[in-house]
Amino acid sequence: MSFVPSVLIITYLIEHGLLEIVENFADSLLDALGLPSTVLVIMLTGLATISGAIGIASGLLSGNVLTPNEVLFSLLVAEFINKIIIYLRKNLPLQLSIFGKIGIKLATLHLLIYEIPLLIVIVVWYLVFIKG
Repeated sequence: MSFVPSVLIITYLIEHGLLEIVENFADSLLDALGLPSTVLVIMLTGLATISGAIGIASGLLSGNVLTPNEVLFSLLVAEFINKIIIYLRKNLPLQLSIFGKIGIKLATLHLLIYEIPLLIVIVVWYLVFIKG
């Protein structure tokens, strides 16, 4: 899914009640974390495309629906999730087809090298700027 269609689709859904559905679904979990349930919209958009998540985040930020810290946190989580999706859809099959069994190790190592520091940043950002 590319940037423009995903932003248009998500914007349309937000204008027609997506936020209320997301809020009802995720309220308890995100309330326990001290986050508004609207961050889930950015994170779910990040499953398809980070560019789309950035576009959605921009609209939610300019509409004062989310704070800058919440937007950055949700974009970091969206990036984390998106890299796992890319690993499963592209990197793992490519490395497996080229290198065989060692390709699984290569792709997984590449994912871990990227994701572990990102996870540390997410946790620190949450503890300092969201929970703080």
